[in-house]
Amino acid sequence: MKLDNNDETTAGSHQEHRPNRYSPKSFYRRFRSYISSQRTNLWRLKGAWNEDHQLMLGYAGSEKNKEYLKEVIFDGNCQEENLGRVWNHRLRRAIGPDASLLISEYDADQNSMDSNHAGFMLPFWLGWIADISGDMKKMVKSARTLEYNLGKIRTNNLEYEIVDNDEAHALFYDSMYLPYIKRRFDSTAHFLTREEIQADRENCELMFIKQGQEYLSGMLIKYETEYSKNWDVGVKNAGPNIVKIEKYPRNWAVGVTDANPDYMKTGAVGALYYYLIVYLKEKGYDWVHFGGTRPFHSDGVLNYKKKWPLQNAGFTQQGFNLQVLSASAATIQFLTDFPFIYLESGCLNSAVFINPDQPLTPKKFKKVCKSYLINGIEKMVLYVFGDQAGAIEAAIPEAYKNRCIVRPANSLFTR
Repeated sequence: MKLDNNDETTAGSHQEHRPNRYSPKSFYRRFRSYISSQRTNLWRLKGAWNEDHQLMLGYAGSEKNKEYLKEVIFDGNCQEENLGRVWNHRLRRAIGPDASLLISEYDADQNSMDSNHAGFMLPFWLGWIADISGDMKKMVKSARTLEYNLGKIRTNNLEYEIVDNDEAHALFYDSMYLPYIKRRFDSTAHFLTREEIQADRENCELMFIKQGQEYLSGMLIKYETEYSKNWDVGVKNAGPNIVKIEKYPRNWAVGVTDANPDYMKTGAVGALYYYLIVYLKEKGYDWVHFGGTRPFHSDGVLNYKKKWPLQNAGFTQQGFNLQVLSASAATIQFLTDFPFIYLESGCLNSAVFINPDQPLTPKKFKKVCKSYLINGIEKMVLYVFGDQAGAIEAAIPEAYKNRCIVRPANSLFTR
């Protein structure tokens, strides 16, 4: 349609007032934002890793994630020194020459924090899903966890119930979810707010496990309408061992009434997962998301989920960048005791560190593979201290050779 003179004048007027990204004011805002992004809050953390070693590390990132790492690495007991906001290129210098590690945060726009000293990239969260399309009886026989849960269910007469009313949702949040997550994760708990749950309630169902008329535990099942944007990069860049599913039901939140340990012993948590599969199969679903875990093999949630026949379904865009700075006895002991999952060339690998004082016998090697070479993990990378890398590589059983890589640990030390 052709504009008349008034329309042309009006259109021109709007164009003249359109914000100019090259104006001095706009440039100044963008410059300030860029400068701010080049500095990060830095803390020096020092504490006992075990009875024999004191570990010191630098952490650059948010207060929340700093508190999480304090709990994971030092059980919450460490000395803490805030070094303020430090230029990213000066982080290593600022924490001093005695630090064993530097842990910083990366986001979707950063492939690594420091290309000259690239470390391990550990996503904040890993997603895990289960294929539930098979016959339930066969699934129970093939998965010890399901068989164990079914035994508890039968022994203790546990049943499930789907409930949808305001009173039930309030009971779940106040008496099950909050007590359970606070007891299990202490100060590191990341919990959903009441408002977040309410905003998605129309996409959720609430399952209770009951014994007679008594509710022991509950689970919010969320029916995702699209794959979370936080995980898009992880899925698109995923390696061949990562399942790419965009829509799925998921275990969104779990709770136990008053976090009662007797209810947990009764099988109230395991029953939730068993009946989740039963219920979703009845509704015609072939996959279920079992929620996320942290990338550390010491993580209790990850170790619990290893018992299930799960597959990886992606990882978050954001994560920790771990740089090894020294070859001190404390560093070696920490790495040996603290295997983790990291990102390399779009795939998830397990990093396992081998101490020369603790030789890897064939029996121990099979145990290591069972623990760390789980579904969704592309390779297990063995970093060997000392000069035993060649001998260990030659001793890898034939069944594991395609999924195991041996590297000398000395290549990691950048100081």
